[in-house]
Amino acid sequence: MPPLALVGNLSRDVVDGGPPRIGGAPYYAARAWRALGSRATIVTRCGPDERFGYTRRLSSLGLPLVMLPGTRTTSFSFYYDGDVRVMTVEQPGDTWTPGDADAVALGAWVHVAPLLRSDFPAETLAALARGRRLSLDGQGLVRVAEPGPLRLDANFDPALLEHLQILKLAEEEAEVIGAVDSLGRVPRRQISGSDPGLCGAPRYGARRRTLDTESVVRAAVRTAFGTYLVDLETEEILGEGEDFEPAKLSVELPRVVAAAAAGATVVAVVDRRPPLAISHDAGSTWREAGGGLPPGFAIAIDEDNPDVMLFAARNRLYLSENGGTFWRALVPELPEIEAVSFA
Repeated sequence: MPPLALVGNLSRDVVDGGPPRIGGAPYYAARAWRALGSRATIVTRCGPDERFGYTRRLSSLGLPLVMLPGTRTTSFSFYYDGDVRVMTVEQPGDTWTPGDADAVALGAWVHVAPLLRSDFPAETLAALARGRRLSLDGQGLVRVAEPGPLRLDANFDPALLEHLQILKLAEEEAEVIGAVDSLGRVPRRQISGSDPGLCGAPRYGARRRTLDTESVVRAAVRTAFGTYLVDLETEEILGEGEDFEPAKLSVELPRVVAAAAAGATVVAVVDRRPPLAISHDAGSTWREAGGGLPPGFAIAIDEDNPDVMLFAARNRLYLSENGGTFWRALVPELPEIEAVSFA
């Protein structure tokens, strides 16, 4: 297994006027990796005032730690209005340079975890990508690096996407960016969905979101070893289900593997990259979709809400709730999938 690493600034967080506390992905990822018994290297930095205390806190978690020199610590304050978090940027932190990439082992899978857009310029991501594989947290695209109430916008440098294998987007970030495919520089996989964060708090004043309870929340999945029911909200296998045969749909496209329709919306799984073609006018016109998805074997559309789609790779399901623009992988791993249907 290649080495794992996380790179990003630590933060100084003040919650509801309380005492400052350590924050940022390096700290919460280190806690998560320790709980999982995994080993990964944390490469981080903060300002001199916090350096001793933060180094001590991170070192106590027992993971390899590289603490680079820093001139100032990213600082946030926030409070909760019910389950809504309202954030303020008190101070942006240091900007990482291409030379900082030397602190990360070659051959590593690296998650780059910016707190603000200014943390990792495109040239720094290019340096980190040399001899490594990168994923990027979408905060580094949309969070404006200015003191004051936290603002999100899409005025980022598209070159930030050139060297990524994975782009991780919370739902609010995806809404700000729009269709990533339209940017022309698309990572091999985009992970999107509501993201409560490592510490369980909703981001950017957004409420925690689950699959619309007015819509379907279960799927039947026919596999080589039987049919299973999957809860799409809890992402759990509920047990065995009744066998079914998906409706046959003829689509005038080459290399079609499977297809489904609901009203005028038609989705075809095709044997090429990207693996989906979507039509909203009953097949008169098509657009490519699913640029980050693996090869597909089956597809389903919720008849009551055609924006909800279920894509099946060989052993895993992917759910979209916005018409196939963004997809999230579901937890269950199943035997080889033959067909899917909303139940």
